[in-house]
Amino acid sequence: MKINRMAVIILCLNLGLMLGSCTSTRSSFPTIPDESLLSGTGTAEYAVQQGNNRWRYVTTRGVSSYTVTLTSCPNTITQVNFQKISNIYVRDSSFQYNRNDIRYYNYCNGWPVIVLFEPGNMAFYEASQPAQGGEEAVSFDKEPDIVAFKDNYLFNLNRYLGVVISDVSQPEDPYVEHILPVNGYPVGMVIQGRFLVLGVAGYANVYRNSDRESDIESSVQVWDVKSPDDAGIITEKRVPGELVQLKTRNAVLIALSTDTSRAYLSTFVLRPDGTLEARSTVEVSAREYLEPNLVFTRMVVNGEYAALAVPGMDDNYSSISTIYTYLIKPDGTLREIGVETIPGYLDDEHRMAIDGDVVMIFSSTWNKAYAHTISLKNGKLLQSVTLKNERLYASAFQGRTGYAITFIRMDPLIVVDFSDPENLQVLGELEVLGWSEQLYPMGDLLLGLGPQNARTALSLYDVSDLSNPKLLSRLLFGDYSASEAYNDYRAFTVVPEENLIAFPYTERRWWLPLTSYVQFVDLYEDRLVERGKVAQHGIVQRILPYQDNVFLSVSRRSVQAIDLSNRDNPVSMAELRLIRAVRDVIATGNYIIMQVDEGGNPWWGWWYPPSGLAYYQYEVVRTGEEHFQPVLRIMSRWPVVWAKEISPNVLSVLTGTYDTLSLFRIEIHASGGALVTGCQSVENVNPLPNSVGYANNYLMVPVRQDRFTYDEMTTQEGILVFNVTTPDLVKGYLVLKSIWNSYPYIVTYSRPLMRWDASEQLFYMGIYEQTYYADTYTAVIKPYFATLKMDNITAPVFEWTNIEGTLVEYLGDGRILVINNNTLSVYDTTTTPPSLLYSLPASDSETSMLDCVIRTSTHWVRTYLDTGKQTLTVYSHALTSTSPEAFTHTVIPLGLSLYPGYWYSSFITVTVTGDYVVMDGLTTFIDPVAVRNNRYYLEGYIESQGFLFKGVVLNAKNLSPDNHIFFTTTSPPTRVAIAENKLLVPMGLRGMDVIETGTR
Repeated sequence: MKINRMAVIILCLNLGLMLGSCTSTRSSFPTIPDESLLSGTGTAEYAVQQGNNRWRYVTTRGVSSYTVTLTSCPNTITQVNFQKISNIYVRDSSFQYNRNDIRYYNYCNGWPVIVLFEPGNMAFYEASQPAQGGEEAVSFDKEPDIVAFKDNYLFNLNRYLGVVISDVSQPEDPYVEHILPVNGYPVGMVIQGRFLVLGVAGYANVYRNSDRESDIESSVQVWDVKSPDDAGIITEKRVPGELVQLKTRNAVLIALSTDTSRAYLSTFVLRPDGTLEARSTVEVSAREYLEPNLVFTRMVVNGEYAALAVPGMDDNYSSISTIYTYLIKPDGTLREIGVETIPGYLDDEHRMAIDGDVVMIFSSTWNKAYAHTISLKNGKLLQSVTLKNERLYASAFQGRTGYAITFIRMDPLIVVDFSDPENLQVLGELEVLGWSEQLYPMGDLLLGLGPQNARTALSLYDVSDLSNPKLLSRLLFGDYSASEAYNDYRAFTVVPEENLIAFPYTERRWWLPLTSYVQFVDLYEDRLVERGKVAQHGIVQRILPYQDNVFLSVSRRSVQAIDLSNRDNPVSMAELRLIRAVRDVIATGNYIIMQVDEGGNPWWGWWYPPSGLAYYQYEVVRTGEEHFQPVLRIMSRWPVVWAKEISPNVLSVLTGTYDTLSLFRIEIHASGGALVTGCQSVENVNPLPNSVGYANNYLMVPVRQDRFTYDEMTTQEGILVFNVTTPDLVKGYLVLKSIWNSYPYIVTYSRPLMRWDASEQLFYMGIYEQTYYADTYTAVIKPYFATLKMDNITAPVFEWTNIEGTLVEYLGDGRILVINNNTLSVYDTTTTPPSLLYSLPASDSETSMLDCVIRTSTHWVRTYLDTGKQTLTVYSHALTSTSPEAFTHTVIPLGLSLYPGYWYSSFITVTVTGDYVVMDGLTTFIDPVAVRNNRYYLEGYIESQGFLFKGVVLNAKNLSPDNHIFFTTTSPPTRVAIAENKLLVPMGLRGMDVIETGTR
């Protein structure tokens, strides 16, 4: 069943045009890819059902019609006159930024939580129909891949969505027909008749403790895709560990999966009714732990034989590989032939090949390259030779001729003769600049793709004389570029009958987003000729000939149809967007503001203007819009910190980062269009990572100012008060003054708190001062609690109260929560002196520590991480309760690993929306395919690195386990929003979950 597609009308104002009176005082924005205004966004399916009352928002239906650009305001305030309330001299407190998302961070008790959790078992689908046995097996005539055709439908695996089924019968107007949701990483698929056989990897952790066995499982699924718009799962079989490869041999499907120290070969046969029957599961072990998830484990299948290479270490901690050889019986069972050990590891699928009854292998350590042969008659090693004292980068086989590329200073192409397995011979060698990551034999020609001087190089070699290989031609592409084909050899396409090569490459610049291209090259017997290229969103993974002069290119973000009638000027016929990056969401009144893209780095703007400007793209959607069709698009140099609909169709938007804070007023017209009617900007201030206070049209923003001199740095931490209706800066209030190089000096660790009581008249700030004397290092602690009465906004009154402990949270009604000597205490500050209401231990056992204490709308919540029991305990207590008896709690079991290998994934962040608490960064997953292939990735690009981050949403009112909402995102930290009883959970490149809250 096809859904009618709505026409896509593109109307975009030039980014340099500023609507209204707010004009830019800085350089204009750089030219950037337009993430919203693309053809093909009117897809039939804009959301995928993930379960009862939960949908995955994938793409917008329609486009934004108007764009406003928010930059610095004409009347910029560079000097804020703070009111000085203290002569306290303090040393600069520690503060960390992460990707400029400073508005999100809630460092528990002033410190980030360095912890990483492993996931549990992945969820599995139940068969829609009971599996019925059959008498015959279906024979496969294709190898699994990430793309497949069936009739006029293109199936492609998208690691963020699952299996995307696109109707490409009209290449100029493709659309998404259906999406098969996948809980895990889709690794490979093959379509045979009406059945789609899909391999799904369980999530893997970037760091694993080798002393623990993993509980990760993967699966092989069979879907009935006779009608792609109504595809359904038939059966599913689990495989242990993490799925790495799928192979087929006649009627046998072979799955390779790995654990921390083991590898598994599982075989299945497919029956005509869609039943998947398990035949064998073989488990083998490496000698020692080498890499997480044994990412260099490789399998090759040819004819009736299979060979498996498992990496490990010998007693001298040198890398080795254990080679297991098997006979594949006609019924699908495996019989082991033999086991051998060779030096080095195999980090590419083309390191090993089977020809007849011989396994040919190239292996490598960090400084040596080897060639080996193993007999399939008895599994014994026939010969092992050292080729070079250099690392192996690429290899390929053509019959019993092997080609290898090694590299230290030069790029030797080595030709190895395997025709006599017991007498390997190096026939020829050629040295050229750079090196290749992939080799493609073509008879007397050999193609190589790899880097040279930070550019993507395509090389053509003449190997007609194996003893004297020659470089015929070399082309260089891009600046600071790399190709997905480095990682996946099937990203490279050769059409011999058309003398045509097509491959992707991605260009990286420090100040702009990555730009990916599909490059076309003519192939002749003696030369390469560069032709045209086409840009595409996302890293291109496959380039497929489709019709006469029409190619389809598939990336992780889109499917593109390319008209190649003119090879020098290929044209994009259509680009079908598959995913929308939703990195942040704010709901206010009748509007939802979604951050859909970001790029650049603001630090570069100081040194390389104007190209160094950072940018943030937002789409504004009216609440209740069924298809999330944006009515306004916002471009901003700084991220949006806060937004509110202050009157019907009038938004007040606060943007800010490390040196500038700007407040804008945007009028959205019901008939279309928008106007910026006012703005106020303050420079040389940083918004602190706290909640922004708002009441009676007044906006209160905690900020800090840093001033540097030759021998000291002065820091002022204060509050800026704005009138949002003007907008206008009312006043600035100084809280602390900090200098270096003074004794005694005072250190503040606690974060300022901004909390309003029921009457919206009180502002609270906690300061923890600790004085050190240089001669004795004696600490003197002076905790304070400040009360700011806001009866008169222009004449505040500050009151100081000395309380034992560090202020953690304001609970309302004059009650505060402090921590002192590992004890949590609640005080009533309406009495003089403040009275203690009750106390609690700050930890539950010797193996636990106080993690976070936060306040929601109606509750205060504390969490404990127990490293001994490997659990996360969450307690919730109503704000109106005056005793500890009313606490409710839940325990979340977790597998624990400390100190992950990637620093930016080591922070748990906590945000609060209403009574929903979001704990992000609980787990860091990594794409097994990305790890396995990524020997040369583009640094700083999360899409190429393959990281995913897991978090959980808790409801402080109801902590029952079935009320937890787990999510996986590509761009932490995450904060959620609530609009019309729907919970909106942004997940970066995975889109956004829309969850009905009425039933939770």
